[in-house]
Amino acid sequence: MQRAQFRDWQANCDRYSNCAASIAVDMDMADHLVPDYRLTVSRSAYETYWNIAFAAFIPAPAPDADMVFAIGDTKITFDTDTDIAAFGALNEYYPLGEKAQSLFDKMVPGSTLTISYSDKAGTIRRATFSLSGLAAALLWIDEQQARLGSERVAFDPPSGKTRVTHRDPALLSEALLARHAASANCEPLDELVNADDLQSYRLDASNTLHMVPCWSGAYNFSYAIYIESPYGVEQAYFASYSDVTGWRGTAALVNAWFDPEDNTLGEFAKGRGLGDCGTSGLWQWQEWGFKLLEYRAQSECEGEPGPFPLVYQAPGYNPPDDN
Repeated sequence: MQRAQFRDWQANCDRYSNCAASIAVDMDMADHLVPDYRLTVSRSAYETYWNIAFAAFIPAPAPDADMVFAIGDTKITFDTDTDIAAFGALNEYYPLGEKAQSLFDKMVPGSTLTISYSDKAGTIRRATFSLSGLAAALLWIDEQQARLGSERVAFDPPSGKTRVTHRDPALLSEALLARHAASANCEPLDELVNADDLQSYRLDASNTLHMVPCWSGAYNFSYAIYIESPYGVEQAYFASYSDVTGWRGTAALVNAWFDPEDNTLGEFAKGRGLGDCGTSGLWQWQEWGFKLLEYRAQSECEGEPGPFPLVYQAPGYNPPDDN
């Protein structure tokens, strides 16, 4: 992991040359460990375009709220249906399309960026970020990726992240909601910052997967996993591992994602925000339930994100990178 500080912005690149520049803001200074907001400009080693991401760790925007980005006299309004969307996590928003490009063009020479929105309670929230040091940070990333002189393009959605959409709890069955509300392991939905991140996927002709928010933290969001069939609703349980406790079972997956292309379900539990330690697991639907394909764990935080050491791999399973 390579890092550099440029005035108010910190830049870093991992060993694969995936790079990002970021700045965090704590509006009330009550908790220096977890910022209220974070602004990130990143570029993958395998893509030519940049991504702008705004993360809100205090009450996030309401599902239908527009977001206004202001730099100097310029104000750009992003419609949540077309111009900005959450990818990877419900509280991390990526400007898209021509408006994203216009914003990027203003950010590089700008002095401050203020982002405003309404939360679910109707309260107007504002976050102001210094842009001092951003231009130098982006130039440093160009150097690390051997792309000096490359065009500053920010238009497409982030590579490798799934778009997260809001879902009304009323759309879930009463049996499922009652089962979830009775869980002693999960916090009440209405108290979670990711409460609207309810996801449902058809597994086969008889079974539907439901991912329901269970608890949330600064950088980890957990989900209880339910399987709904003609016979009712059942909660799924999964294997979990740590060097301290060994193998055990868990009723929730952290930072979970689902790929409907091959019916695989994964998690990535961060030991800390940098993501250089923690656990990750991969399961696949097998008609009767989810089969563990691979599990990885890294107990020591070594400052370099990347694949964790392999703890378990199912017989006959070949990871895509090995093919």
